Amino acid sequence: MRIFFKLAIVCFLIMMPRNCLCNVSPFGLELNKATIKDFLSKYDVMDIIKKPNQQTIISVSPKLLDLSGLKTSVCIFDHQDILQSVILTMDKSHFDEMYKILSQKYKIDEKLVPFVGDKYVSFFHKYSFIRINTPHLGFDLKIIYVNKLYFKKYQDDQEKLEKSEREKKKAVL
Repeated sequence: MRIFFKLAIVCFLIMMPRNCLCNVSPFGLELNKATIKDFLSKYDVMDIIKKPNQQTIISVSPKLLDLSGLKTSVCIFDHQDILQSVILTMDKSHFDEMYKILSQKYKIDEKLVPFVGDKYVSFFHKYSFIRINTPHLGFDLKIIYVNKLYFKKYQDDQEKLEKSEREKKKAVL
């Protein structure tokens, strides 16, 4: 009986999809694993910005990435030079195509796709989330890949900043 369970576990692990075991990898760079060095060995960079909060933001020429309709691509690295987020901008006419491709790879977490109006879809992954959205009156589609823990820290930092701003306004008034 024990041998059967061990054999069943081995078979399960062999047959499990590989994307369940690792993080998302836009353009072959795994979030929360790839470093700036890995990135620079793969792509030519248009611009590098080092932020005071020790984030590094790198822009890549859309021509270098094999994705038709891509306008901009930005990669955000944390203070340890680890990739935490990738933000892509495309023409909004690519929404349905990107939705179809991503829904084949990831589970849908949240979806709002009306005939007219703002559209967005969030995809679930164990360590990351992916979101595609396009505003009704806008021209661009945003595709955002982000590490969940990094995003949570970002939200907490933004909340602290907003609270600090409110306290300063209170003190002045």
